[in-house]
Amino acid sequence: MTRAVFLDRDGTLNVEKEYLRDPAELELIPGVPEALNRLQDAGFKLFIVTNQSGIGRGYYTLEDMHRVNTHLTGLLALHGVRFEKIYFAPEAPEAPSRGRKPSPQFLFDARDEFGLDLAQSYMIGDKLIDLECGWNAGVKQSILVRTGYGAKIELESGDKLGRAIVVSDVAEAANVILHLTNAPSLPPEDREALFRTMEGKRWTWRDKFIYAPNNTIWFHGSRPWQGDLNEFHDIMAKRLEKLPKYRSYYSTAEQYQRVFDDTAGLVAILKQLIDAKK
Repeated sequence: MTRAVFLDRDGTLNVEKEYLRDPAELELIPGVPEALNRLQDAGFKLFIVTNQSGIGRGYYTLEDMHRVNTHLTGLLALHGVRFEKIYFAPEAPEAPSRGRKPSPQFLFDARDEFGLDLAQSYMIGDKLIDLECGWNAGVKQSILVRTGYGAKIELESGDKLGRAIVVSDVAEAANVILHLTNAPSLPPEDREALFRTMEGKRWTWRDKFIYAPNNTIWFHGSRPWQGDLNEFHDIMAKRLEKLPKYRSYYSTAEQYQRVFDDTAGLVAILKQLIDAKK
């Protein structure tokens, strides 16, 4: 069966602009076209799953949404990106809806129409409802991006993130997906050494989650990382390098600094473990 990546639209593929209705205002988030190309090349089918409550609220029309979608897919088509289908829920939050996220119905529809293996598929978005949609459908992994509302969700609703992976953007999400698809789990001896070192650096375990010194959540404790220490270090070093680009997505400078410091701390821990093995 075929694997898929399901993506939210606003705040994930394009810059969040409240109730976007004008195609001219659409702005792709940097790195999105290249990331989607890499996923396609790896054999993933691509789908957009989006709540568009602005239609039900009367802020814009169904035709407005289709014009924005056409512009978005046209921009990405210039880079060779093709979506199999766009699923959208036009209802207002209080109205009955068959597919409005966190309902998994659209993912089930895609499974049935395109012959997808949801257990080997992924959901990417910037809100908790995106993660829940993926979990409800039984995807392999739900991924939260810090673009859009993601950075705020990470800091304010961290206790609800469950087994989600948090990344900077779709480009990093693609790296994680390709890594999880191809790499073995972190060897037990390296995992144990990593967690021992973390504990010595004031990383703590609470309710099955691992918290960094500044209280940002990093891991669900039952999930080993994929690959080896060198790969893990390179992924986190790249995340640290890219974080300044997303400073504006954090509500305060203090929130951004907490995430930056914890990321830098994890990079240092991994470097320490790598050096110790030489």
